[in-house]
Amino acid sequence: MLRLSLLTVSALATASLAISANCRAETAASPEPAPLAARAQTVHADRVESEPASPTSYHGNPFTLDAIVGWQSADLATFRSSVGARSFTANIIPTALSGPTAQLGFGFRFYSLTVGLRGGVAWLGSGSLPNPLELYSADAEVGLKIPFDRLELSLIASGGYSVMGGLPDLVQGLGQGLNIDGANARFGVGLDYYFSNGFSVTARATGALLFLARRGVALRDVPNQVTSFDAAESGLLAGSGSSVGTSFDISAGPAFHF
Repeated sequence: MLRLSLLTVSALATASLAISANCRAETAASPEPAPLAARAQTVHADRVESEPASPTSYHGNPFTLDAIVGWQSADLATFRSSVGARSFTANIIPTALSGPTAQLGFGFRFYSLTVGLRGGVAWLGSGSLPNPLELYSADAEVGLKIPFDRLELSLIASGGYSVMGGLPDLVQGLGQGLNIDGANARFGVGLDYYFSNGFSVTARATGALLFLARRGVALRDVPNQVTSFDAAESGLLAGSGSSVGTSFDISAGPAFHF
């Protein structure tokens, strides 16, 4: 009986040692769980890599300088009857003009809102003119920008001052007596494609209202040697005239952001 008890105790001890060794082996083989902070960092890094860049990542620089060129057409007496147009043009200034244009703009951006200044000149001609007339403009702009990754849409409104140059050349000897100037109001749409944070190509389509006035020329200043002037045309030239015209231009060029 004593011998049987010893064998039983020995068997139980051997089984206990085997179970204990097996548990230690399993514990050593299983890796310890990663700390909560490390797991959170890993999940966050995976999420950043999988998510696309923010649409505003290309549009963070506050200042923009652009230089664009294009084509402009103008009708100086859009909202006038033929009689009213004659009083403004004095039969020597064409109402329908077109030609190349160049503009320089500077703007400041605050999120999607932009404000800026723009100056431009258009060399406008027609079949009846020996030389083109120059239409100079200086405007203050306000705009709303809507970014779509590298592409950006702009809605633009502006207003300022316009003056027409080259008019004395229409009548030799008239000097500086023939002047046309006035206010303008512009509305446009722009597109920018960003190649980097600092450089994009911009394109614009702009329509404008031109509130123009022509001051009268004293009859004594009308050159007598110009035989094409009859009494009626001289009378029209002597009186002042005003008109509401329109213009439209399409232009494109580089823009720098800093």
